[in-house]
Amino acid sequence: MIRLFFLVIFLLAGSCPLKADETSGNDDQGFVQLLDETKNPFEDGLPKPVAVQQPVPPAPKPLPPPPLPKPVLLPSVPKRVEPPAPVVLPDDIKVQGVMVGGGMHEAIIMDKIVGLGEVIEGAKVVAITKGGVTLEYKDRKFSLGID
Repeated sequence: MIRLFFLVIFLLAGSCPLKADETSGNDDQGFVQLLDETKNPFEDGLPKPVAVQQPVPPAPKPLPPPPLPKPVLLPSVPKRVEPPAPVVLPDDIKVQGVMVGGGMHEAIIMDKIVGLGEVIEGAKVVAITKGGVTLEYKDRKFSLGID
């Protein structure tokens, strides 16, 4: 093996006369024949790699979009509530007199005689007493005395 190495070195160095080793008993032709049969160590004796094409993996499926964040509920500010306008009985409704007795309950309002349950100027008569009249106007009750 060492001899082969030196032989290759000499061959690469140029044309130098080579002599066979006299102790080996080989002649020049045998040595040349041995050289021809010997594989050149500088040639690649390994099989050439074959390019294997790797299969391309399929593209990954796109991720679903992230869920939308839940809306944050801010504390609600109470709306300004206007107090209802005070209900006022029309000024022209005046009790001029009452007649109570003997099963009769009538009042004189705005020069008209009205009984229980009657409506005058949008006000319903709900009670008639000796002291005055109770009227219901826009879901409110008003007690009026005699003027």
